[in-house]
Amino acid sequence: MSAPTSTAKGRGLSGAVDQVFSSLSNGLILFAIAVVSTPEDFGVLSLLLMLLTAAVGCMRGALGTPLLLNAARGTEQIRREGSYAVTAALAVSPILVGAMWLLLEGRELGTPSIVIVAIATPVVMVQDVLRYVVISEGRPHIAAIWDGFWFLGSVALLVSTWGGVRFVDVDVLIAGWSVLASVALLGLAVDLHLLPRFRGFFRWLAAGWQHRLRYGADAGLEQGGLFLALALVTGLVGAVATAALRGAMALLAPVGILTSALPLVVIPESARRSATRKQVWRGLTKITVIASVITLMAGLAFYLLPESIGKLLLGDTFPLTQQIILIVTLQYVIGLWGASQRVHLATFNRSAAMLTLKVTYVILGVGFFVGGGVLFNSATGAAVGIAIAATLTTTVSLAWLTPWGDEEVGRHRLKKHADSTAMWTLDPSPTRR
Repeated sequence: MSAPTSTAKGRGLSGAVDQVFSSLSNGLILFAIAVVSTPEDFGVLSLLLMLLTAAVGCMRGALGTPLLLNAARGTEQIRREGSYAVTAALAVSPILVGAMWLLLEGRELGTPSIVIVAIATPVVMVQDVLRYVVISEGRPHIAAIWDGFWFLGSVALLVSTWGGVRFVDVDVLIAGWSVLASVALLGLAVDLHLLPRFRGFFRWLAAGWQHRLRYGADAGLEQGGLFLALALVTGLVGAVATAALRGAMALLAPVGILTSALPLVVIPESARRSATRKQVWRGLTKITVIASVITLMAGLAFYLLPESIGKLLLGDTFPLTQQIILIVTLQYVIGLWGASQRVHLATFNRSAAMLTLKVTYVILGVGFFVGGGVLFNSATGAAVGIAIAATLTTTVSLAWLTPWGDEEVGRHRLKKHADSTAMWTLDPSPTRR
């Protein structure tokens, strides 16, 4: 087994690189599908893959965050947690496949694509759990290697669509992406030698289930809420509007990647250093300011991008996306600050407060998103709606919790949320301090 990366900076960099590779692998397949499909088909297919993304996000919270919080407790404890997490991922996969089948019932899409995605679902779910195991062990470079392979393969699939190769269609793209996911899973599995653990599974599940539920809900609510909102927009406004919105989200995927990478970098290192509230927020602020500037520049670049080049990424969907890209960019910039706030709460195991913020955001987001889309019967209306929701929730949450404040203020603001402030423990009766 490989030795851990030697420094905190090295682990942080490797974890961030791995998250980039992992997320881009999922994003690039959307670009490839968009190039070879009509806007209507892309809208429906992107909805299917978003359901898988939402489920993976939920599992990252319920299974991945506890693994990260175990970073300071030794390899044996991490591997025990990881074995049970693999079992949980396998148990959830059939339910997710059933939901996908119901989603596509009555849709005119090829059966091979549906079957391939169904087969790939448990592979993607378990591979993501194993990523968190090696990251928690302090070896994120191992995950980066295999996710890098998956990423490079996804790049090759996208490039193949630009050459106009006849046999490259949606079925081929999804099959190729699934094979790459399987290889990434196999690589991690061989390194870890980690098998599912069934004995004591329900006892493990019952230990700290409140925190698992909160973290899972927090991680899955945003993608789940977005999936719900896009599904409603598809039914009430049309698949073309969904394609435009999903295209904008795909173009700005690096922002989402950064958001999902923050817990992987901040939580385990903060746990190892026993960092204070101010120290964690100071670090998050620096990252968020830089990310906000880069996001604004990227949004402007996409807005000014020639249509001929944009179609290499999104095909006929690009002109529709270009009309709303600046609005979606603004929403992403505002959302970065909200995401940093939630990572700050997760670092100190404030799962109840974190979940409260996420629920508020999702309720307002879905309402404004769908309401704006239906009111103006367009993707532009939906984009404006979710930008307003992001602004409201982010400003109110920052004013309420003041993460830059002192420790006593923080405890006072959060005392109604009876979270354990101790680091994660599998003991059914965690110690409170």
